[in-house]
Amino acid sequence: MFVVDDLPFRLKQPPLLSSQNAGWKDIQLALFRHQQAEIPLHRSQYDIICINLGTAVTLEQCIEGSSAQARSTWGDMSFYNAEKWQTFRWDRETEFLQLYFEPSFLQTLSVELGLKDSFREFPLLLNSDKLVLQMALSLKSSLEDGSGCLLYVESMAR
Repeated sequence: MFVVDDLPFRLKQPPLLSSQNAGWKDIQLALFRHQQAEIPLHRSQYDIICINLGTAVTLEQCIEGSSAQARSTWGDMSFYNAEKWQTFRWDRETEFLQLYFEPSFLQTLSVELGLKDSFREFPLLLNSDKLVLQMALSLKSSLEDGSGCLLYVESMAR
């Protein structure tokens, strides 16, 4: 069961919105707003898509010893594999939405869709994918207004 407090890192502020108590199975969502911050070295049990929904920031990240820096603007997203050592830092306040997936879910989905490469092989820093962005925003809206939330997320997961 997804519990925000069980994530391997703690931010100063709790999420503005979370699917923690929504009964979702394969996809979880948390929306954060934070000042300049650093997430210390950690390993996540989830594959994560992180989407910038705030102001432009300079994002620095180090994943398994490989460092990168990028300018992230509204709608930009990154994919982070579970079980990899990672740390992040950004230079000013921003809002970001995180979608959490059980690693086995993305692997199964890749096979069901007949993809040559697993969804888990995405590059770490993506620009933006309009379909993923719209799905994330729809999940966020469904969670905010509570209308058909569980049905919506389950249908989107399949």
